[in-house]
Amino acid sequence: MRYPIAFVLFVAACGGDNNNPKLDGHAPTDSRPIDAHRDGTTLVDGSGGGGSAVSHTIAIDGTDDFTAGETFATTSSPTFSAYVTWDAVNIYIGYAGPDLATTTSDAGTKWLFAYVDVDPGAATGATVSQRYNTQQITMPAGFGAEHYFRFKSDGTLRSQENYNGSDWASDATTPTSANAGMYTEAAIPRALFAGNTAGLVTYMINEQDGAESTFAGLYNDNFVDGYSDRTAPKALLHYLRIDFTSHLDPDSGANEEPSPIGADI
Repeated sequence: MRYPIAFVLFVAACGGDNNNPKLDGHAPTDSRPIDAHRDGTTLVDGSGGGGSAVSHTIAIDGTDDFTAGETFATTSSPTFSAYVTWDAVNIYIGYAGPDLATTTSDAGTKWLFAYVDVDPGAATGATVSQRYNTQQITMPAGFGAEHYFRFKSDGTLRSQENYNGSDWASDATTPTSANAGMYTEAAIPRALFAGNTAGLVTYMINEQDGAESTFAGLYNDNFVDGYSDRTAPKALLHYLRIDFTSHLDPDSGANEEPSPIGADI
């Protein structure tokens, strides 16, 4: 089952392997004006548009403070929604859906992941995710992850993982995050990014034997929900390219890479 949630960033490493059959699954272009939200409303809150760079601070307290222009459909919409924005200090990520609740079934085997690319398009970083049980994914074209953040639905583990060129290792710092009900949010420090751009991939998994599944990926057409075997991993099609100097709303089609047809503004 899937549930709504709001989340920010997390990462993990899990082992294990089995040959059990996997049963789980789920069965945009943007040509709008630059000062309009995806839902057609005009920007009024200063979080983007108007010629100034996006800057919106989110209090990491378990309350959803994201705006319409910071809201993204996922591969599990409408059950799950994703949220992204940023300011001069952090990138803020949120997720909402049933599987983010600490009381959800299989809470100890469900994860929210946020992979980040410090130099999108530079052909550096990991092009395959870390494997959990038998599942992993391949990154979109142009995306290579140097870090990832993970959050376990039962609330027992949250961490930042760093890629050393061949493997992942946990960082000494613990990500700033909060959870309330079916919502999770987190902050990713901009200190990780030397330049004016960043890449972001987010999704969830269940690593439970016999119920393994990958779902709730940011961008509703990024992949088809279901089992993602390491021998034939799901290939993600898109990532969010963040430009810290841009005035466009985070959910602008111009920020989706590789660009879908008709997304240029």
